[in-house]
Amino acid sequence: MIQNQLVDLPVDERSAEKIAYSWIRSTIGNIPHVGTPVKKGEIWSVPVHVNYPRIFKDLTTERPQKIRFMSFKNIGEVKIDAIKGLIVDKPTFYQVQHKISENLTLVQKTVQKALVKVGANYFAELPFPSHMHTPLLDVLSWLLVNDKIDTAVDFEQINEEERKKYQQNIDLLTKYGLVEIEGNIIIPGNYLIEIESRGKNYHERLSKALSFFFERGYEEIDSIYQVIGPYLTLSSICYERSFEYGSVLPQDYSEIESIFMETYRTEIKRIKLPRYLVQLEAVDILESKTISGKISWSANENLFNKMCSERDILEPIAGLIEG
Repeated sequence: MIQNQLVDLPVDERSAEKIAYSWIRSTIGNIPHVGTPVKKGEIWSVPVHVNYPRIFKDLTTERPQKIRFMSFKNIGEVKIDAIKGLIVDKPTFYQVQHKISENLTLVQKTVQKALVKVGANYFAELPFPSHMHTPLLDVLSWLLVNDKIDTAVDFEQINEEERKKYQQNIDLLTKYGLVEIEGNIIIPGNYLIEIESRGKNYHERLSKALSFFFERGYEEIDSIYQVIGPYLTLSSICYERSFEYGSVLPQDYSEIESIFMETYRTEIKRIKLPRYLVQLEAVDILESKTISGKISWSANENLFNKMCSERDILEPIAGLIEG
């Protein structure tokens, strides 16, 4: 490891950059690099940046086709005494890794928000997973069938933790005008009443209500994840990779499986993966293609283009990807 360096003369900008660069290379690795040092009093502050590589392979040759970099700025700071040349503060390896992870999560969730907004109708057509805890669907379904919820009566037998989850979802639906609260009584809001009048049956009304919530409430991505979790994870793999690539990019099954299993580390999800893909294709969120004799999966091009046009949503990550 490079030790803190003693410098006889005051440290200039170039020297501060070299000291920080040497420490980064010896401690963190080759991916991070230094930015322009800024002097604050007797301390040089040297920002740490990362160009995170994304490698895209050609499915016909299995070889890298393109490399793009995700530019993450200011993920750490190396502070150097401007007189002695000593490093007085620095990020740890794990802090840098955590910041990289935060940026990757930002990209993922931002793409998911844009995808959910433009694909609201598509996602609402997916089968509702009975195994998932979905209080949002419970509330909407109850109101469509029973017209109102009396929380003092209907929630009386459920525990405090479950009651809190239901109340959080009621508050969320209230925020977007799908329900209204009158004391202990929950009733359909104006938007849900309008949806009821246009739906032919309960399933269609629930789908339309869900589509409305997805389109208006795309920022509530964690709550949406409770409803369509594995479908959102799986579809966003294809759309995020295409977004990073710059156009629709087919991916083979093994690549999708590898990324998917980073989120779901249980074998039961591996077994369910093909079904999820089939169901996503059935509602036109994903498309399957045969390339060089292998089945690949990709984003729906029309939906992908609509997603990319959501500039306001994608703005936080628009400058992160470099060719």
